[in-house]
Amino acid sequence: MSKSEVKRTCCGCIDIRKGVIGLLVIEFIFPLAAAALLFVGGKVVSAAAKDGGLVDEKGNVIANKDETNDVKLVVYIAAAVFGLQALWTLFGLFAAIKRKVGAFKVFSYITAVFAILNIVNAVMNLSASNIAGALLTLYFTYVFIQYSKTMREELEEKAGHGSA
Repeated sequence: MSKSEVKRTCCGCIDIRKGVIGLLVIEFIFPLAAAALLFVGGKVVSAAAKDGGLVDEKGNVIANKDETNDVKLVVYIAAAVFGLQALWTLFGLFAAIKRKVGAFKVFSYITAVFAILNIVNAVMNLSASNIAGALLTLYFTYVFIQYSKTMREELEEKAGHGSA
């Protein structure tokens, strides 16, 4: 693939490498923060539970022990999912920084599958904000795929200049 066939900018104006790394940093920070907040939320629910249940300031039971355990389970599962998302993005960030073409290509295409599933989910739920977010994720994935092509080209150019 020639240099002219590969998109080398992110969002139309930023060098693609810098843009991809910036997007990945942002995509790492948000799920990491969400996981941390959910984990803390689970701890707060645990600490607030009296005799295994939740009570309000007047002592009225608002959630019994089973309901409290269900809430904690859902919160910790959500924290784990966001944690896994952060780890996945960290993998992509590492691959982008180190210019690991194969690893970044795998990251890009698996992320594309999740982006498409996200769009299907958003359309099925008919939520404009979810659809907008899913389309933005799909664009980011497109940029990632373009960067995986650019990365290969940059390495080939570097190897060509080094031997000349």
